[in-house]
Amino acid sequence: MPDGRVNRFGIHVRDNLAAWTWGVLAALICFGISYFVVRHADIEAAVRGFSPISMLHPVTTGPNFGQDFPNGDLELQRSLLGRAYRLVGSVFPSSDTIVLTVMIVLEAGILLASAAILCRRLNPDLPAWTAIGGGVLLASGTIVSCDLARWFHPSYGYVYNIAYAAGFLAVAATLRRRLVWAGLLVGLAATFHPIIAFFFGLAVGSMVLWRWREYSLASALLGGAVAVLVAAAWYLVAFRDAGIAAGDINHARFASVTHLMSFHWHPVDMGVFGKRAWETLLPLLAAVIVFAANLRLAKPETSTGDQQILVAVALLMAVSLVGVWISMQSTSPLLIKLALHRASLIALMLMAALSVPRMLEQVRTGNFLLAVAAGVLLLLPYWRTNAMPILGGIGFGVLVLLMSKSGQSQLDRRLTISALALAVVVCVALYLNGYFSAIVMDTNMALAPLTAPLFAIAIVLVVAARMFSSPLPLAAAVALGAYSWGPALDTMTPQPIRHRAMAYMDAQLWARNNTPEGSVFMLDPTMAYGWRLYSQRPSFGVIREWIHSGWIYDTNAAVMAEGLRRAEALGLDVWRYADAARLDNEATYAQMMRDAEHLYYERGGAALQDFARQNGIAYMVFDKEKNYKLPDLPIVFENDTFAILKP
Repeated sequence: MPDGRVNRFGIHVRDNLAAWTWGVLAALICFGISYFVVRHADIEAAVRGFSPISMLHPVTTGPNFGQDFPNGDLELQRSLLGRAYRLVGSVFPSSDTIVLTVMIVLEAGILLASAAILCRRLNPDLPAWTAIGGGVLLASGTIVSCDLARWFHPSYGYVYNIAYAAGFLAVAATLRRRLVWAGLLVGLAATFHPIIAFFFGLAVGSMVLWRWREYSLASALLGGAVAVLVAAAWYLVAFRDAGIAAGDINHARFASVTHLMSFHWHPVDMGVFGKRAWETLLPLLAAVIVFAANLRLAKPETSTGDQQILVAVALLMAVSLVGVWISMQSTSPLLIKLALHRASLIALMLMAALSVPRMLEQVRTGNFLLAVAAGVLLLLPYWRTNAMPILGGIGFGVLVLLMSKSGQSQLDRRLTISALALAVVVCVALYLNGYFSAIVMDTNMALAPLTAPLFAIAIVLVVAARMFSSPLPLAAAVALGAYSWGPALDTMTPQPIRHRAMAYMDAQLWARNNTPEGSVFMLDPTMAYGWRLYSQRPSFGVIREWIHSGWIYDTNAAVMAEGLRRAEALGLDVWRYADAARLDNEATYAQMMRDAEHLYYERGGAALQDFARQNGIAYMVFDKEKNYKLPDLPIVFENDTFAILKP
């Protein structure tokens, strides 16, 4: 046990080694995250678009792209981070790898440090290393990757994480009664992502209202005013010309198309409450149980902060349920784009900031069974794609009820019992509605890591941490988890995917060096958003640009109409698919993509020439790996994967 002496940072002297060890681990993880994000960032950008490299070098603004179909990429430039990337890219135009490495290390470090500060503020009675550990698990792994909007934190190289970091610090400032700072930080979050800032603003506001007698009215009003003023000022700078609301777009058509195309805005269509419950709903319920159980483990000195976080989480989850209802019932573009059910991710983060440090300490000092259960639940998200399993959450909740002392917390044990009951009811409902396979899938994903040697070693280290009451073996276990999880950050890790991406980038570079500026290219319409960055040539667009990303962010009716015209010119009846998507989004979307591929590849040379002439297309790109014969047109470029034809 600590001897009572503390250094000037408030850390017990005997905890110094543990804190330094976890601090070094945190730094290594930040560099590891950067390595995996950056190592194939160039070819990932060539295929996928919407990448940190495209923020460094936005390409669709010059005269060379006058005939380009919008893909929504420039919306990233409305963020303060997007503008920072663009500035750095202009200062260091030929140093992408170095620049990205530095930027991602900073992003991971800021996210991890801010999460650690919030963890420390919520758990001041625990050793400092537990707060660092909380930051590590919130910045790496998938411990909160189960929100209802399917955003699946963490994603690096985008605008989200810095907004989360500012929000974490705003909540920490609120707990310290620093409301002006909290308001400033919420306003700062709005310069990165306004909707994330809105959710953190709700959390901060609910925390203040719950303990309103303990706060100064003047500081609360001033903090709120600062948040609104900063957010409003950024709106005037970055969003003044953006179509945030509906504009003159048709509401019903907007809603109909987004039901077909969006992977985030309509969770019911995606099966979140049915066949894909393993992906979000069940792990989310596990997180709720674990959170309630850790409230049960609270000490009197943390009860005030616990109550405030509980209120914030309850409000955010209520907002999320309202968002789910809106996603099913509303046709308002503004309400659909708000995606209020994304508030569930902020709720998950706040729950984790409170729970993870307590579970880390349980591993070191708790009852043996509870310690091992806590360790397994914390480590599984490094080997699972979606947070903690429902059966693991239920088991942990039951153990806490059986082993914790009565009266240990001011919060009644009925919270944990209620969370357990809710989980059981949901599981029974899934079974009765024919979705028992989702529970099986969630369980299988929890059992699969048992065959991984590194996971077995990590569990041995968890046992060692409890036996020797030391956080050092636990740090080693988390290091193994982070090492196993890291490659998931690089979507180009599999060699076939990497080879294909390099071939596509090769085609783009050929286009840049061998075709006239301004030449419009028709791509395989089922491709992703890549092409423009390395080719420096405009694209006629692909399906996801025509009927989704090209106009959903600014609700530009003219771009929407043109995108629909292009899809229909290809032969797609968009509204037929949109109507069917309400029954089965995933299957309908896949069928539409198959149909689009067939319509593109089965056209003869003469038909393609007519299509190109009518639409100002100079070149057409085909994927040779698909089971179609190339049309009878001149081949001007070819590698083993792609061919460019001149219609």
